[in-house]
Amino acid sequence: MSYLIPAVGSLVSLPPLILVEHGCLINENMEQELLTGEELMSQLRQQGVDYLEKVKRAYMEALVLLLKLTGNWY
Repeated sequence: MSYLIPAVGSLVSLPPLILVEHGCLINENMEQELLTGEELMSQLRQQGVDYLEKVKRAYMEALVLLLKLTGNWY
């Protein structure tokens, strides 16, 4: 589809943006995505994550939130 609509191709080919690293928010990247901490936590809870500390990394990639969780569960 990206080859049919150039604007979609540039949107889909953006590099992933790290929102959380080792349980800490990357505020600059959150602001860039116009995403609040509450909105991110809502997304995390929908995926079964109750605590930010459980997240090793969270990425925003082509309008999808991807998570990598740590092995430490509290």
